[in-house]
This record gives sequence, structure tokens and C-alpha cells, in this order.
Amino acid sequence: MSAEKRKQDCETKAFVRLIEKIKKRLHRLPIVFLADSLYSSVTIMNICKKNCWDFIIRNKAGSISSITEEYEAIPEKETVCPCRVCINDIDYKENTVNMLRF
Repeated sequence: MSAEKRKQDCETKAFVRLIEKIKKRLHRLPIVFLADSLYSSVTIMNICKKNCWDFIIRNKAGSISSITEEYEAIPEKETVCPCRVCINDIDYKENTVNMLRF
């Protein structure tokens, strides 16, 4: 396993432990999880979905290439302003994601 994969695995395991503590202490707090591409995984998405949390995860090139490929393949992108383009409802392993490119 590469150093990057080990780092991501350790961060994901730590995230799972942290989630348990947050849910126990702040069970009624609505949460939006904001993270970098290290957390760009179906595991993290499913944890957020299970806990009814929204999430915003930066998608770095190479993180989840299938999402980027689908985004690039869609010709009708909504222009939000000259520097931002958005696509909604991209399917990724039983999760629906929205992609906004700056």
C-alpha cells in the first residue's frame, strides 16, 4: 500500500472515531462536513449520509476520477458566473454528488 493510501486509511479511521464522539455529544446539531480531497471516498460519503449530514469535499485531480470524467462528459453545464460551472446529480457508488468547478 502506498504512503498516500496508508495516510488516507488512517485519516478515515480517525474520522470514524471522531464521528462517534460528535454524535454522542452533539446528536441534535445539524452538521455540514467540509473536507479536503483526502476524505474524498465512498466511506466518508456513506458515514455522512447515515448521520444525515451534508458534506462538501474538495475533489483533487485523481481522487475520484469517475466523478471528474462524468463531469467532463456532460456538455450542458450550468454557468453560475464566468469562473464557475456546476453539474448536479452525478452518481457515485449509490451517492449523488454535485460538482462545482472554479
